[in-house]
Parts: sequence; C-alpha cells; structure tokens
Amino acid sequence: MKSHLPYKKRHSAKGQSQRQATNTSVLSAAAFGTALALILTLALSLACALICTASGASDRLMTPLSFISIVVVYFVSGFIGAKKKAAALPVGALCGAILCILSVIASLCLSPSLSSSLPLAVTLLIRLSYIVVSIFGALLGANAPKSHKRNRRRTHA
Repeated sequence: MKSHLPYKKRHSAKGQSQRQATNTSVLSAAAFGTALALILTLALSLACALICTASGASDRLMTPLSFISIVVVYFVSGFIGAKKKAAALPVGALCGAILCILSVIASLCLSPSLSSSLPLAVTLLIRLSYIVVSIFGALLGANAPKSHKRNRRRTHA
C-alpha cells in the first residue's frame, strides 16, 4: 500500500514516532529504576536501623551507614534502569533527578531544620554528586554483560 504523503513527510513522521518510542522507553526505564530504588531504600533503612540498634553506637554509625546506603541506592537506580535497554545517560540522569526531588521533599516534610543545616551550595553539590553516581551506575548497567542462563549438558563417558 503506497502512502499519499511525500517522501520527506513520510520519513519525518517515521523518525518522530521512533523518537517518541525512545522517550517512552527512557521514561519507563527511569520509573522502573526509581521504583526499585525506593524499595531498596526501605530495605537499607531497616538494615541500618537494626545495625545501629544492635551495636549501641548509633551516633557514630548513623552518618557513614546513611551515606553508604544513599550512594548504593542512587547507583542501583541507574544500573537497573539502564538494564531495561534504554539510553544510559538520560535514564541515569532522570533516575538521579527523581530521587533527588523525592529526597528533598522528604527532608522538608520530616525535618525542615535538618534541610537548612548546610549551605545551599554544598547541598546542591551533594545532590549533583548523587546524580553523577546514578549516571555512572546507568553507564555500567548498559555496558554490563547480559546474564543468560545456559542449559549445560553433561557428557557422560
């Protein structure tokens, strides 16, 4: 069946639909990575609370454990998002940005005094570094080898 559109319009419409499909896959991959990162946040928060409670030195351990868990969550969000076969850089940036926005909202709701304890420039630099960690995770996730389960047959002699 031949289209009645001129050649340029047919191909520009085709390119536009491909761009829309790519944008949709980036958004769905970022949403998937962010959702799993939020679940991981709950699990790591519970683990950190149990470690701090069991050790008795909660003041000393809280800052390093929370920093490690935040970095792990941002890294995993980008890594898992990029595993969904989307463009790594936009997925990592979007996952990191969504998590940054959610963490700012949570910190403002839970304790406004804690969110203003650092200067604005330092806070922005910390948030930017978290987005960079998410992008790094996405780049590693996109370039990681695919794990295929292979059925290995045993040869009997």
